[in-house]
Amino acid sequence: MVTLIVGPINSGKTTRMAALHREKGGDGVLCPKFMESGVHRGYDLVHLATGETLPFARFSDSLPKNWHEAFTFGPYSFSTRGQEKAAEIIEKAIEAGISPIFIDEIGPVELQGQGFAPLLRRLLQGEQDTIVSVRDFLLEQIINFFEIKKDQMHKEQI
Repeated sequence: MVTLIVGPINSGKTTRMAALHREKGGDGVLCPKFMESGVHRGYDLVHLATGETLPFARFSDSLPKNWHEAFTFGPYSFSTRGQEKAAEIIEKAIEAGISPIFIDEIGPVELQGQGFAPLLRRLLQGEQDTIVSVRDFLLEQIINFFEIKKDQMHKEQI
């Protein structure tokens, strides 16, 4: 079963995902906003099981030292280490038979086949429950792009 946490930008999807993890257990990744001096500078990657946090995406005009870029999308540079860590977390959770597995969020990057797209495709082939956050205006595109079957999907609107 795939649960889609659906809402507009800044509606609390990541907060809801964290609450669901506390309720249901499991593992996966969240991508909360990274704020610096009260200014949004990008996103971090948080491993749900351990709380380990590392830089995931930053605005291209304010990259930290020793930043290794996997790819860019819009104003963002995505970290090679962040991408590798997300893949490691999801793969280990699948191998361990953990359920549910969380991914925050599936959006425009994934509709280009980048970011978490390969990880979601892998999860959709498995038997574990998967919980992902999705922007409301991208919902139908994501369902179609990833060929998510309606009878194997539950939507929760934020």
